[in-house]
Amino acid sequence: MSDNDTIRLGLDFQRMLRINHMLYIAARDHVFAINLGTSSEQIIPQQKLTWKTKDVAKCTVRGKNSDECYNYIKVLVPRNDETLFACGTNAFNPTCRNYKMSTLEQEGEEVVGQARCPFESRQSNVGLFAGQKCKVTITFNGFLSKEAFKE
Repeated sequence: MSDNDTIRLGLDFQRMLRINHMLYIAARDHVFAINLGTSSEQIIPQQKLTWKTKDVAKCTVRGKNSDECYNYIKVLVPRNDETLFACGTNAFNPTCRNYKMSTLEQEGEEVVGQARCPFESRQSNVGLFAGQKCKVTITFNGFLSKEAFKE
């Protein structure tokens, strides 16, 4: 499977988040950080986080299309002034992590992403923090259906 196949399906870029002079772009297997304060004719990521799943083989054995068996970063929200909370589909096994905004280094352990992140790359969702501990994620499964998670 080539990168052109992903672009054709429109699954590569999932979220964009602007915080001050930085633009964070969540994509398949990656989060890019672009400094908007620099003047340049080209947009070049200042930092890149690679977060690939280890479960591609298991996912395809279960009958899923191989293009769906990547880690699509579906939730990308600021936890506080220094930390990003990110969740990915992780080959239909959603997982979440915290990252330092300044370096995109992981902080702490992975947490289960079920009910925080969609299983599928094509599902729409909204995620936000209200205070330090209150996470709200809503995943829209169909025309009138939704799942909500509050912690």
